[in-house]
Amino acid sequence: MIPKYAIPSIDVKILRQCVEKTLEKVEFAVLDWKGIKGGYKSKLVGMLEEIGVPFKKG
Repeated sequence: MIPKYAIPSIDVKILRQCVEKTLEKVEFAVLDWKGIKGGYKSKLVGMLEEIGVPFKKG
């Protein structure tokens, strides 16, 4: 889980580490679509696509 206040400082390297350090296999990410500010939505989607993790809007 990444809190809303930390989203501006997330980059691909950190996101990849989050996925790799999760004990269970990460099948997809769930994005709190209404809780994420506009500009960060496309940033997160792009990073998830770059590391090959599908996502669902919640």
